[in-house]
Amino acid sequence: MINWSGLESKYKKYLKSVGISNEGSENAKVIKTKAKVAKYLANEYEKAAKKGMEMYGNGVMKINKAPLEKAFKSAFSLMESGGPKSAAGMIMAGGFVACWTGGMMKMSVPPPTSTKVITNVVLFPGAPIPVSIGGPTDDAGALGGAIVKAAKAHAATVTGICTSLVPVPAAPPVPTPFPWAGIK
Repeated sequence: MINWSGLESKYKKYLKSVGISNEGSENAKVIKTKAKVAKYLANEYEKAAKKGMEMYGNGVMKINKAPLEKAFKSAFSLMESGGPKSAAGMIMAGGFVACWTGGMMKMSVPPPTSTKVITNVVLFPGAPIPVSIGGPTDDAGALGGAIVKAAKAHAATVTGICTSLVPVPAAPPVPTPFPWAGIK
């Protein structure tokens, strides 16, 4: 199962240390670049998501974190330039969808009445659930919480199909599709 509260804690802790050291002085410098932040958020999401599973108990085998990292970076660039937060939230939403596009689940647990999984693929990579970024705040952790809230809602919309062999009396087993909905 995906540990959403653990992911949120990691995000909040990490995002609290993002900023500028010695702000206002000649030797001011960015503590963590948006590229580093985007990479960290995508890496931690992938780690958490890979602990998830579909309704039959098969875990995540493959997702693609690269588009999610790119989406985070683009969203941060947009916000940095003063762009609308709602647009940045939609960019992140698109990143979650792209992350699950082409996803695959493990094939270790056959659905009930079946004996052996043949394929287990993500058919619909989920609905784009925007990250709801609040107004101006000094609480960097609020962004972490908003990202996790959207990610959790998005994971519930990912669907796929597990094709598994079902025994038939006096005949070879028949490949049968078993739809599934949501990653938990």
